[in-house]
Amino acid sequence: MTRILTVDDSASIRKLIRIHLQRPGLVVDEASNGAEGLKLLAKTQFDLMIVDIMMPVMDGIVMLRMKDSLQNKTPVILLTAEVNDTLAQAMSNPCVMDYLKKPLQVGALKAAVGQVLGLAEDEEKPA
Repeated sequence: MTRILTVDDSASIRKLIRIHLQRPGLVVDEASNGAEGLKLLAKTQFDLMIVDIMMPVMDGIVMLRMKDSLQNKTPVILLTAEVNDTLAQAMSNPCVMDYLKKPLQVGALKAAVGQVLGLAEDEEKPA
């Protein structure tokens, strides 16, 4: 089973990701901030994380630093509303594979996830 963790403070973004990615053999878990995401990451092994950069409580940049300090190598796709120096710094992290700009485009989401997980767009990974 493939597991993806989506960490975003927007419930509608998390729902959009879950609706368009979840299928047999692929589960999408959700957290509304970096602190919640780290708690889930401590309990569950994920194949991919999709993380918003700007969130309250704990943003995506701090979450990535804490994830790294735990020696966690889960690949990450970042979500961002703007391309700036913060994104450039985050992209230098070896676990960050790609970024997607908001508003989120479903085609770009599926392509980025497929690229990181090694799946064709319509391929389902067996359970």
